[in-house]
Amino acid sequence: MRLFAEDGRPIIRAERGRLIVDGQVEGVVDAWDQVDGNAARRRLGLYSIGYQVLHPDESPAPGFEAPRRTIVFDRLLSAAAASLLFAAGSGIPAYGNRASRFLCRATNTFRNGVAAPGRWEPGTLRPGEYILRM
Repeated sequence: MRLFAEDGRPIIRAERGRLIVDGQVEGVVDAWDQVDGNAARRRLGLYSIGYQVLHPDESPAPGFEAPRRTIVFDRLLSAAAASLLFAAGSGIPAYGNRASRFLCRATNTFRNGVAAPGRWEPGTLRPGEYILRM
């Protein structure tokens, strides 16, 4: 998973191996499924994606008692929805990639055929160390 700041730049500032995040954050995850026996380059998209913020002991942070299920591929995507849900670098081998890549913007939403931009706002949590689970 990669995190991006409001201006679209990757969040890379870290202390003691931990990313420092503030402001609104976009989360992009490279996620796929695979059928047993298929070639490694043959990847399948997921049905749903979500995220959850946990304390270091893996207990949920306030407001994240359950994972936020942000994307549910329950309808066909329009071109506009696809550009909102898939980050640059996504694609399939027929379009020049070596393997299918599903770089999903997990903080955006898609449900019942409706896509919307979204962000995670870490400022709603007390400062400290957290685990972001996809």
